[in-house]
Amino acid sequence: KISEKCFQGCVHLKRMIIPSSVTLIDDSAFYGCELLTELIIPSSVIEIKDCGFYACKSLVEVSISAKIIGKYAFSKCRLLKHVNILSSVNIICEGAFMECYDLCNVSFSRPSSLIKIERFAFQSCSNLKKLSIPSTVKIIENNSFSKEIDVLTHKKCNI
Repeated sequence: KISEKCFQGCVHLKRMIIPSSVTLIDDSAFYGCELLTELIIPSSVIEIKDCGFYACKSLVEVSISAKIIGKYAFSKCRLLKHVNILSSVNIICEGAFMECYDLCNVSFSRPSSLIKIERFAFQSCSNLKKLSIPSTVKIIENNSFSKEIDVLTHKKCNI
């Protein structure tokens, strides 16, 4: 486990390779690590809790396999461009990628286990123009996406 606020505000942290012994990234663990550019999260991580990587402003790309991406986990990662949601992810919680202004590519691995996208998950991602939602998604809450995003769903889900 990486404890709550463990690396919060470590402004000189540039690279983090999380060990495979870690299963949980707790609340605000890397909050405000403004120079973090390289992040490797192993498949052993089951949950990224609320605000785990909030305001890591220099992060550009991330692959996530955690079953739960917590509330505002990557919110305000303003330079984040590419997110790879791996097949084990079940829930993208409220505001998880909110205000990631440079986000332009979100890919979902197939087969997908994603079942729910909560409100504000991709709000204010002004460079994200198109998103293809996996057919496994059953619930998409109101205001999950900015109006500019062309959301493609592959079957009926509760919106």
